[in-house]
Amino acid sequence: MPPLRRRSCTWCGLSLLAIPALGGMTAIQGDWSVSYWKDRYGSGRQSCMPNNPGADPRQSCDEGPARRSIRQHRFYITQTLKEVLRQGNWSSILDMGCGDGLMSRWFVRVESIRQYQGVDVSTDALQRARQRCWDVVEQDRAQAQPLTAALGKMRFNVYDGLRLPASVRNRRFHVGLSVGVVDNLVEEHVFSAYMSNLFFGPVLGAVLIFGGTHESDVDPRRPYYRPRQVRRWVEKNAKQFWEGPIALTNITKYMRLNARYAQDVPSLFYRRGTPSRSMPLFSGRRV
Repeated sequence: MPPLRRRSCTWCGLSLLAIPALGGMTAIQGDWSVSYWKDRYGSGRQSCMPNNPGADPRQSCDEGPARRSIRQHRFYITQTLKEVLRQGNWSSILDMGCGDGLMSRWFVRVESIRQYQGVDVSTDALQRARQRCWDVVEQDRAQAQPLTAALGKMRFNVYDGLRLPASVRNRRFHVGLSVGVVDNLVEEHVFSAYMSNLFFGPVLGAVLIFGGTHESDVDPRRPYYRPRQVRRWVEKNAKQFWEGPIALTNITKYMRLNARYAQDVPSLFYRRGTPSRSMPLFSGRRV
C-alpha cells in the first residue's frame, strides 16, 4: 500500500460559480483514493471484506459469517431507495461509486428502477458488477426471460474519479445514489469533485447518500477511510438549489423495526428545489 500523501487543495471552499471549472480536471497520477481502489479491485479483493484476520481477502463479506447481517443491511438500503423513487415517481438512477456490484445486483429486480447507471474508477470492479447482475438471472431460470429483459436497464461505465464520461454526463437522471463512498474519499479535491458530480451534474430530482454524517481525520489503521460531513458541504455549496436533508417519513416504521441498520447505515436525502437563477453545472468542461 503506498504511503498516504497529503496535498494542499486550491479548490476547497470554491463559490458555486467556480464549480464548473472543476470538470476540466482529470485525475492526477498518484491520487491516493483513486489508485487505492483500482489496486484493491485489481488484486481480486472485494469492496466489502470479512473482518476475521484469517479470511481470504478475495472472499466477500457476503460469503462469511456476517452474511445474513450484511444482506439485511443491503435490504434496508434498497427499501430506502424504493421509498425515494416512490416520492417523486422517479425511475432512473446514477450510482456514483457502484464498486463491484454488491448493491447493484439488488436493483435488477426492483421494478421501479427503469434505468440504472453505475460508475466506478475500476474496470475490474465493473466487470464483476456486470457478472453479479447476470448471476441474478441465472439463479432463477424460471424468471429468466423477464429478468433478462431487466438487465437491459443496467449500465456500467468507468470514470477517472473526478469527472464523469461524456456518455454519462450528457444524460439525465432522477436520483443520484451514493452508498458508503463519501467516507472513502481521502483527498479534498476528490471529495469535492464527487459531491459536485452528484449535486451539479446530470441528476435532476434527488440525491440519496448513505454515510457522510460526521467528520474526522484519516484513521492510520485504515488510510483509505476518512469520515466526511455531507451536510456541511451542501450548506456551503448547494443550499440555494437543494432542500434537505429531508426525513423519509414513510420508512420511519421500517427504521424502528430495524434500528440497528438505520444506525449503522445512516442516510441523507436531498431534493432539488426551485432555483431562482440557473444552477451552475459540473459539466466536465472548463468554462
